[in-house]
Amino acid sequence: MAAPPPNPGSPFDLLYKLVLSPLENKFAEVSHFSPVIFTMGSLFVSIITLNFPIFMFSIASGEALLLQNVLKGVSNYLATADSIDRTEKPDAKCKSRYEGSAATKFKYLLDNGIGSSFPHTGLYFLSFAAAYCIQAMSFFSTETYERGASYSTRPYLAAISASLAIVLFSLYILVYGCDTPLNIIFSVLAGLLIGFILCFQNLILFGKPGVDMLFIPPLVSRSGMDYICVSTN
Repeated sequence: MAAPPPNPGSPFDLLYKLVLSPLENKFAEVSHFSPVIFTMGSLFVSIITLNFPIFMFSIASGEALLLQNVLKGVSNYLATADSIDRTEKPDAKCKSRYEGSAATKFKYLLDNGIGSSFPHTGLYFLSFAAAYCIQAMSFFSTETYERGASYSTRPYLAAISASLAIVLFSLYILVYGCDTPLNIIFSVLAGLLIGFILCFQNLILFGKPGVDMLFIPPLVSRSGMDYICVSTN
């Protein structure tokens, strides 16, 4: 008799094998490369596309990186021996495959895995980018409303997608014990706060064109008549 076919397992096992398993191997890499992706990556895209809003986003990402280094310095200074002593080694899934490799270009823009001091690099930059982009979209609420549902729903879709990404990343970190719940919460809050502040900074300095992440022309209020209608009768 022929051997029975192998048991495919539960639907959750199948979902994990097809969807979650390939993704979880990328989480540590996202955290490891997030500083260079958001700074140098967006700068490169802005240069080759001559896109001013993305260029301003890359500059804001550099500012966010500097602020992160300040926060890390302060947290390391305030850390006690008990708070930095980890009796358990972090899970292998918390480390990037490139961590500890030979010196590379832009190494100062990389972070060692996803188990690090406050703020957590991956969550910090994801939260920063989400806050910056969603806040920038909110400045164009009138423009998106005038352009119809295909544009007016984009800020809501961006907020939902960003929230799901941050929650999924946070759950991954908690499940594998890469960081503490308190550090995760404060890293997200720090990224959101800095994203909102830097977006407002660019709005004040460069106006709405500087934060036009939807790439649509802003409406401009004009005084007087723009057009004169003449009757042909």
